[in-house]
Amino acid sequence: MKFKPFPAFFRYTLHQRKSQFALLFMVFILGLVYLYIHFFPPQSGYVILPLEKGEDVNPGPSSLESPVESKTSVPTALRIDPNRVTLDLLLEAGVPKRVAGTWMKYLAKGGKIKSSQELGKIYGMDQSLLDKLTPHLVFENAGKAKGTALNLNLSLNLNLSLNPNTASVRDLTAAGLPLKVAYTLDNYRKKGGRFLKPADLSRVYGLQDSLLQRILPFLVFEQEEPDANPHSENPIADEIPPSPETVDLNRSDTSAWERLPGIGPVLARRIINFREALGGFHERGQLKEVYGLPDSTYHAIEPYLIPSPITRLIRVHLDLPLKKAHPYLSVKESRILANYIRQHGPFKDPAAVIRIQAFDSTFWKKLLPYLDFSTP
Repeated sequence: MKFKPFPAFFRYTLHQRKSQFALLFMVFILGLVYLYIHFFPPQSGYVILPLEKGEDVNPGPSSLESPVESKTSVPTALRIDPNRVTLDLLLEAGVPKRVAGTWMKYLAKGGKIKSSQELGKIYGMDQSLLDKLTPHLVFENAGKAKGTALNLNLSLNLNLSLNPNTASVRDLTAAGLPLKVAYTLDNYRKKGGRFLKPADLSRVYGLQDSLLQRILPFLVFEQEEPDANPHSENPIADEIPPSPETVDLNRSDTSAWERLPGIGPVLARRIINFREALGGFHERGQLKEVYGLPDSTYHAIEPYLIPSPITRLIRVHLDLPLKKAHPYLSVKESRILANYIRQHGPFKDPAAVIRIQAFDSTFWKKLLPYLDFSTP
């Protein structure tokens, strides 16, 4: 390896020398700028005086508080019972509209506020607003707040009356009903359902007895008078209030099912599909197995259901094993029955088939009405 002389390490190419020159030029310009600012500072026409503490002889309202603080300040003589307030009173006290709405919803649902610490748990209630409200809070009848908050809200918003047949969703939620229950009640009315007495409200899915007891004193059931028609051919029939038609469990189509309260097109189609898969309903209670059919709807339509014979049975000695599953009998289970028949011979009566240990009593209770034991 040939050793280069020491001075060769300090030799630069043309490109490196140009870069060094540019760097030295930038340093030179920055130095000139620094010297110019240091020895020739910028001059302005403003005179800056030291801040002195003085006394304001007659301070005005604008000097004591900002416009935002004056707007949200609480009147001195105002007294607020957190469990008996109104929306207008909260807005007058400077509570933001959203926080006031949350406050009223909490009371409408039966909540009670016993101290300022519990008031601070309301969503949106910050510490500054709570400090302003605390001197004006008066906790009266806090122990009865849960029972009277809903009643007070009803008296203010519904004038001590609530007709479940005509009240809007907004009135129902203002009465303390959850929004989901209010919409369920409204859909029930749209399907033709009517409320003639307080017990009829138990058909609404989600309307619990405890909530029904709270609104019970304010319920009003006004009966609609039928329109007088002197030219009617059948005046006796006109006097009879309209009611849903009866429905045959195994012969009615979707349009007949849709006339029942709480049954829409989707639910009617599900009932028909389940009925066709079964081969017919042998009792009303089987409707509870239809997907999406609430218990409240079933109890509402039960008086209008007429049972009829099953339209299709499973012939034990001819149809087994099944090619398509039955709701109560899978293809695999049908093969077990077919193998048993092949080994032990035909069944003479239902009592013989029950002795098969592979299935329990619940299985046979559901399936036996659909089995035909006649021999070919």
